[in-house]
Amino acid sequence: MISVIVTAEVDNVEEWVKSPLREQVLEPLGITSGKSFTDTVPSNRVALYLEVPDMEAFRKWAASEECAQAQLQNGVRIETLVLLEEAADHP
Repeated sequence: MISVIVTAEVDNVEEWVKSPLREQVLEPLGITSGKSFTDTVPSNRVALYLEVPDMEAFRKWAASEECAQAQLQNGVRIETLVLLEEAADHP
């Protein structure tokens, strides 16, 4: 498994935190969403800690229209999205 942190800004933090959509789209890829995070100061920044079994498959999915639609549905501001891979797993 490869540890990944995803950060982004969202339209509504409360709705994003409560949304079951992340699990619905990530589980079929074998990705577990260990923890969700919100900024310590009032903002729209959020983060996810993910355990990804196949980074290549994850990258392909992340570039797909299905992923873009899920992000929009969840209020993710796509232009703010950042993916961080655990340094130990980075080639």
